[in-house]
Amino acid sequence: MELTPSNEDAGRLLDGCRQYLLVIANEVIGPELQGKLGASDLVQDTFLEAQRHLAVFRGKSKADTRAWLRKILECRLANIRRSYLATEKRATQREVKLAPLLAGSGAEHQVLESREPSPSNHAVRNEWNQALEQALARLPEHYRQAVAWRHQEQLSWDEIGRRMGRTADAARKVWSRAIQQLRRELGEHESIP
Repeated sequence: MELTPSNEDAGRLLDGCRQYLLVIANEVIGPELQGKLGASDLVQDTFLEAQRHLAVFRGKSKADTRAWLRKILECRLANIRRSYLATEKRATQREVKLAPLLAGSGAEHQVLESREPSPSNHAVRNEWNQALEQALARLPEHYRQAVAWRHQEQLSWDEIGRRMGRTADAARKVWSRAIQQLRRELGEHESIP
């Protein structure tokens, strides 16, 4: 059967060659390209190229179609090889495999982590900060002062006690009660940083 653009069986005939081309693609894609190209991607690319050139194909049999598609696949692979292996910026030998990085722990795992918080982390942090400000506003004044002096000004217990007219131990107890009340006020937000 001759393939022509108007022939409705052209798509079925091409698709009938898919398994054949997948086997070939798996054989010819070398390890140097496996991270860049999968067999199914190469076969799909081959089909796209074949459809562009259906009008000039003069094959009469399934064997002719297979040979034609195989040639297109090999040409597409040669172009891809040149594109990745012949240029310095795309050199596959310079790539680092992710599997060892993901399996490891410690410094090598941090290579994959972003140092910037995500937008959702920003939103959660803003929501938590608002809840904290509202909870702080509901505290008695001496509780608010103890928390502010300890966390914002980073004063010692002795200095906080002196400002409150209390001992360092009494100042620590005031701060502790303030923190307990904040935790109750925050409820669901308690575990959020």
